[in-house]
This record gives sequence, C-alpha cells and structure tokens, in this order.
Amino acid sequence: MNGTGVSDLDGSVDLGVRVGAGQRVLVGFDAYRAKDAGFGYVDPSLLGEGLSTVDISFPEQTFRRYTARYRGTGLDRRWADRMEIALYG
Repeated sequence: MNGTGVSDLDGSVDLGVRVGAGQRVLVGFDAYRAKDAGFGYVDPSLLGEGLSTVDISFPEQTFRRYTARYRGTGLDRRWADRMEIALYG
C-alpha cells in the first residue's frame, strides 16, 4: 500500500459554570485539521499489466465547531428528571 496516512492535529476546550443546584451552562470549541489524508493505492504493476493507478486522497480537511450547552439534573418534573440543550455553530 502506498500513499496512506495522515498528518493531523486536533483539540478541544470546554468551560462551564454552575448556575444553580444541578444546573450548568457550558461553552466549547473543537477543531480538527488533516493534511494529505488518503486511502492510498496499490502499485498497479503488482495486479497485472495495463491497469491504471487509482489514488484516493483528501488534500486538506478543516473542522471547527462552537457549542453552547445547558445541563440540568434533578429537575423533579413529571416528564423529565434531567435535560440537556445544545446549540452548535
């Protein structure tokens, strides 16, 4: 197999604050970056004559996500004892 592998970097940060008994508000950031990712290829001469090279690669991938969350536990409601709401951007 040739051309496989990836050079990547990722990270995340989450910050939260307690706003009441069993209640938290959180914000977060996630990031990912990959360079030269790919499935690679097999040398076509190993498989037979006259075959083409098929190399599937992804030159660059970048991902960033921001989140805002509310988490409530011990809500003592008839329909729920906990709740989480998340917004992504």
